[in-house]
Order: sequence, then structure tokens, then C-alpha cells
Amino acid sequence: MNGNDIISIITNSISAAFPKVKDIYKDNILQDFSTPSFFVSIINSSHKPLIGLASSKRYNVTIKYFPDSHNKGNTIQELNKVADIVLDTIGIMSYRNKTIKAYNVEWKVIDDVLHFMFDIKVKILKDKQVTKFGPLEVNVSVKESRE
Repeated sequence: MNGNDIISIITNSISAAFPKVKDIYKDNILQDFSTPSFFVSIINSSHKPLIGLASSKRYNVTIKYFPDSHNKGNTIQELNKVADIVLDTIGIMSYRNKTIKAYNVEWKVIDDVLHFMFDIKVKILKDKQVTKFGPLEVNVSVKESRE
């Protein structure tokens, strides 16, 4: 599982939880983007080798929610409602037989934008590298015993 898989799982989970939100951005947001919308990004990641072929990866993820620009009077109520739904959604997320879970979840509102920050931990098991040689040939000679 790589960073693009993580982003796909998150965006599909958010899309299922918010069917009325049409835009979930994965790349840089252009200046005139539509609202309400989400932006999902990996901030950074780390890799730690474990025993044998196993390793552990940690991804720091951010989700930003931009509220409906036409809903000026109830922005805080909208952000609180969205925060509750996102918290429930990112608990355990699945897509295409891959499941991830959010850890160390924090959220805050900055300039009327909802910011979620959390970690995703995954364990990776590398495939064994098998060197394939040509056909195996064995020469066997039998020594006669003297009795």
C-alpha cells in the first residue's frame, strides 16, 4: 500500500459519507474552486524496517473542509456537523479490500476552514526475491563397494 492508495481510500470514504459534496480535491486547489468541498493530502510519511521482510509506514494526513460559501450565517454549525461525520468516517475506512484506520486525530477551525490532522499506520510485507536459475542438473556416480 502506498500514499496514493491511502488518498484513494480516504477520498472514497469521504465521498460516501458526503454524497452532496461534489468536489474532493487531491491536488492543489485552484483559486476559484467550488464549495462545499474537501481537500485531502499527505503531509509527510516515515518508513521503519521491521524483522525480515516486514516494514511499517506512517502517513501524516490532512483533510480540509471548505464550507458552503452561500451559508454565511451558519458556518460554525456546518463545520461542527461536518466534523462529527468526518470523525465517524475516518475511524475505519475501507476501499477495494484495503482497510485503514486513523490514529492521533485532531481537528480545528482556522479562518472558517475545518482542518483534520491524523496518522495512518500500515504494515508492509515485501515479496521474497527469488533468484531463478536455469534447470538443475545433478551428476550422480555410484561407487561399487568391495565386500
